[in-house]
Amino acid sequence: MSTILITGASGFIGQALAKSMTPNHNVICLSRRSPGSELTWVRGDFGSFEDLRQLDKNKIDVVVHLAAVTGG
Repeated sequence: MSTILITGASGFIGQALAKSMTPNHNVICLSRRSPGSELTWVRGDFGSFEDLRQLDKNKIDVVVHLAAVTGG
């Protein structure tokens, strides 16, 4: 089973994608806000090296980058 990291997983598309991929993959969500209680979540910002270091213990096969700056 592959491990997929989804950044921006608390957004509309990120949540839907994470939920749809969870049955067949190990999905890790990286976002500033929780994507939902049933998903594996790492609180962090893709632009922060220290936040990304939290992922070092995982063997990640695929990254789906959906994080974005909004409202600015």
